[in-house]
Amino acid sequence: MSKSACGLPMRVLAGAVAFGLAGHAAAAGLQPATADEIVAGTKSCTAATSQTGVDQNKLEADGWKHATVTTGEKPVGATFYGKGDLLLTLNGPAAKICFVTARIKDADAFGIIGNALNQGFGVTAAAKPDEPNTAYWFPPDHHIVQMQLTGKPDAPAVRIAVGYNPSEKQ
Repeated sequence: MSKSACGLPMRVLAGAVAFGLAGHAAAAGLQPATADEIVAGTKSCTAATSQTGVDQNKLEADGWKHATVTTGEKPVGATFYGKGDLLLTLNGPAAKICFVTARIKDADAFGIIGNALNQGFGVTAAAKPDEPNTAYWFPPDHHIVQMQLTGKPDAPAVRIAVGYNPSEKQ
């Protein structure tokens, strides 16, 4: 069985990424982000994510602002941060995976962002033929990064999940 972030099976990471859909709805009101902004946000998320989880103090020190999201008058069971045109989502105070969601100008920007992440992490993305519009990075610092094209044709977005991967070989 394939293992990923925090030594969890890939199917667990996929479920966690599905959780990030809540973040996409909130990101719908944002302006499209630039590739540089998305890379910086992803690297910030990576720097805050370790074997013990996501350090929210590091996120706040890097300029992320805590936000409260509600459905009706009831708070959503997640932690949200905003920075520029990015939305960052954590699945609670003991989060192990950090999600960055951003609107993009068009679906072609997915490839541009992917190339920018290749440069930002110093590694080339891996893609699986059975997962269109999805790319993975395994930086040498024991992380796994997954980017997916999300949204609608008239409002495309990317969702990037970052987790710590202690089993990743250097």
